[in-house]
Amino acid sequence: WHIPEGKSPEEIDRHYFDVHVPNVRALPKLRRHVVLKAVPGADGSHAATWRGAEIWFDNREDFDAAIASPEWATIAADGFMPSVAGLHIDVFDVEEEWTPSA
Repeated sequence: WHIPEGKSPEEIDRHYFDVHVPNVRALPKLRRHVVLKAVPGADGSHAATWRGAEIWFDNREDFDAAIASPEWATIAADGFMPSVAGLHIDVFDVEEEWTPSA
């Protein structure tokens, strides 16, 4: 997502971390929540977006149940989503995951 004109990253981050992140982490059967922060490119250019996030579930059924839960309704009403610009949500099914041997 992007920081809307007239807002500061600090203002958005305060609400994001104090309100939205705890709401997301209350989702039933959530396995993993990753918060991303964009960094400037090697040439110093700004990234296309300010932040992103990933939520992971063990299967599609757990995801669908979380999206239908009262906890998701809390997320939808917590004020974060309408406070940013360019919010885009994509849903992916993991086709393959590889992790190196320990």
